[in-house]
Amino acid sequence: MKPSTAKGISTFLKVLAVLTFIGGFILGIILGKNLKGDFDFAAALVYWARGLIYGMIVLAISAIIDLLLRIINKLFGNNGGEVERITHSRDEDDDQIRRRQARKLQSGSFL
Repeated sequence: MKPSTAKGISTFLKVLAVLTFIGGFILGIILGKNLKGDFDFAAALVYWARGLIYGMIVLAISAIIDLLLRIINKLFGNNGGEVERITHSRDEDDDQIRRRQARKLQSGSFL
């Protein structure tokens, strides 16, 4: 997955979290009214709590995606939006991998 795609997903999740907060509040007000027209605070509180909890979960997932993107950019840099694969092929032996990583460290492209 490209970092730009992951950033778009993170932004979408932030918007979804805000909508969940707002929707939970509005739903609590609407469903807090009973048939007599009185406001039942306990029922409204349940919907407000649910909206808050679900919104926080979605917001936390968005924050995790943002942190993972920052780690990827710090490790690999922003090389055209493509992230280098961390795994290596089975044909490559450990010495070849170490030499390749040492060249990257010397050239400064790894940090």
